[in-house]
Amino acid sequence: MNAETIVHEFGGIQNIVDGLLTNTTTGISGTKQDIADRHRIYGKNFFPPPKIKTLSEILLDGFKDPINQILMVAAFVSIVIGVSKEGVPEGLIEGTSICIALSIILSVGSTNEYVANVRLSKMLASADETNVTVYRGSEEKFTIPSADLVVGDLIEFKNGQKLAADLLFVSGQDVKCKETDLTGEPPEYIKEFVSEENLADGNSPVMFAKTECTSGIGKAVVIAVGVQTASGSAAEKSAKASEENDQTHLQEKLEAITLSIGKLGFGVAILTALSQVVRILLEMWNVVECGCSNIFTC
Repeated sequence: MNAETIVHEFGGIQNIVDGLLTNTTTGISGTKQDIADRHRIYGKNFFPPPKIKTLSEILLDGFKDPINQILMVAAFVSIVIGVSKEGVPEGLIEGTSICIALSIILSVGSTNEYVANVRLSKMLASADETNVTVYRGSEEKFTIPSADLVVGDLIEFKNGQKLAADLLFVSGQDVKCKETDLTGEPPEYIKEFVSEENLADGNSPVMFAKTECTSGIGKAVVIAVGVQTASGSAAEKSAKASEENDQTHLQEKLEAITLSIGKLGFGVAILTALSQVVRILLEMWNVVECGCSNIFTC
């Protein structure tokens, strides 16, 4: 929502404030019913943490790795050839060793990845927990957790503070915000009460969640919370895109290289197995001297 939309389509900031049943001096009424209605209509100020895979999902993903699949095939081939040549238990040693090594690699790697994901999720969740100064039903201000903010709340902000919701600037002085985390653009943007008279200045009264107030002090009305904010919507879209393609460009390149190596290794394994079969047949037909690979007579 830009300044022109606020002025021309909504008739100005005051019309928006009135429509949200709030006040630029005392905020919302703040009764239990009022808070409940605002939660129901506009949602809660909650930013869902990124979804993390369970330990079993990570473990199953490990079995999809081409290298691990090659190791499993190698273990199977090694057991079959080992048992056919040396019997049990001697013939099981090499293949079983591969299986044990693969189990250790998968279990340790999956556990480490899961623990790291859990820690990251908790860190991101705690980063959103802040306290906010609000006015509810009077000119006296008090502090509440940012998660308790609702649309229509009148809050007080100051320089150095990270904003907890999308806001509409209603009063203050020398206010600037840095929106790098949201837009990627480094400049600081001036925020001021916008009207028909100063619309041409190009400044905006809208302040976004998870951006930083770098200068000034003032008051603002909450106009969006949680996933309805600009940053919440962007995070939701990013999460959906990540589910559709959770690999980076580098990971895709590495996977292509791994597949090429895997195909080469699989081809060599097939040739090795075929050569072993041919030798067994030649020994069985007495074409070459028996090397103890003749599973019937040697």
